Amino acid sequence: MKWKLIILMLLLSTTVNALEECKSVMEPSDVPCLITSLWNYTPPCNQYNATVWYETGSNIINYTFSDYGSSGLCNFTWNITELGSYIYQVSNGDSGTIHIGADNLMLGLTIGVGIIIALLLVIAFNLGEDMTWIKIYLIFSSLFIASIIIPATFIIHDTSVIFHKAYQWFLRITFGFVFIYLTIKFFTWMGLIVPNEGGKQ
Repeated sequence: MKWKLIILMLLLSTTVNALEECKSVMEPSDVPCLITSLWNYTPPCNQYNATVWYETGSNIINYTFSDYGSSGLCNFTWNITELGSYIYQVSNGDSGTIHIGADNLMLGLTIGVGIIIALLLVIAFNLGEDMTWIKIYLIFSSLFIASIIIPATFIIHDTSVIFHKAYQWFLRITFGFVFIYLTIKFFTWMGLIVPNEGGKQ
């Protein structure tokens, strides 16, 4: 009875510690994982190498295949956890793509962007009538974020690129509006521009 119990515990521990098969999109917490050949390579497996390229085109690491038990298939253990997209090319012509992303942050990103949208709308609807163009700009910015940025976070895995570019454009346009507004105010103060009050000159 004891031997059966020991064998059962060994089998369970082997099952728990076994690495899972890599998917096309992986969380860093799911790494390491296994990449297994889809067909039987001509033995031995260790004659095949997998060259891993980062999304920028730089060679990150090279893996050597090993036997996948008695299945006749070959595999190697993927251990890259840095966020990004990777392409691996096998010396026999096979290839594959692995993306390491933080998909569990999508909900947090969506909530954060929702808060930003709410703040922009609150600011827009509390501006005076002399800031109509800024109000319209903030409303359209909110609509743009809601209709473009949020859906893009679920399609493009590297969300930092999206937010960085959107933030840059938002700052440029915002500073442009602020500059125009301050210029108009300055020329009005200098008396070079007469404000239009009630539709009368």
